[in-house]
Amino acid sequence: MIKKIATIGLILLMLGVAMGLAGFMTIDKAPTNTQLEPVKAGEYRTSRMYYVTGDVIIIANPGNDSGLIKYSQLSYVTSKNISQNAIKPSRSVTGGLEYSNLNSGTYVFVVFNSSKPSNMGFSLESSSEYRDIMIAYYAMISGVLSLLLAL
Repeated sequence: MIKKIATIGLILLMLGVAMGLAGFMTIDKAPTNTQLEPVKAGEYRTSRMYYVTGDVIIIANPGNDSGLIKYSQLSYVTSKNISQNAIKPSRSVTGGLEYSNLNSGTYVFVVFNSSKPSNMGFSLESSSEYRDIMIAYYAMISGVLSLLLAL
């Protein structure tokens, strides 16, 4: 019986490691865009991002006078009211912002700066990439627990 549990644990562990590596490789290869379109003097924006419920928008090095805006509201945003009109991020991470749980639609990230930001990046990630990694972690944890139980 213990031998069967150890074998199952080892299989789950190997499967979990393989799934985890595949998940990290998928996210690592996710495109990060750095191109900002100049709108007018001192105003820059990303290309349109077509958000579907469950996706995640990640902004790296956003700058001070900047924010995520619903595309339909873009014409109302100025450097003076960007902080009031910008969508609040779901989470702030070191050097960036993460937006999730938005309504489906078209969004742009707007930056007001005297010169074009050189180190800002943005990407739109699908929720399935994150779900795949979570499944891989659960498989790895199951494998480790099974091995521990067998010992």
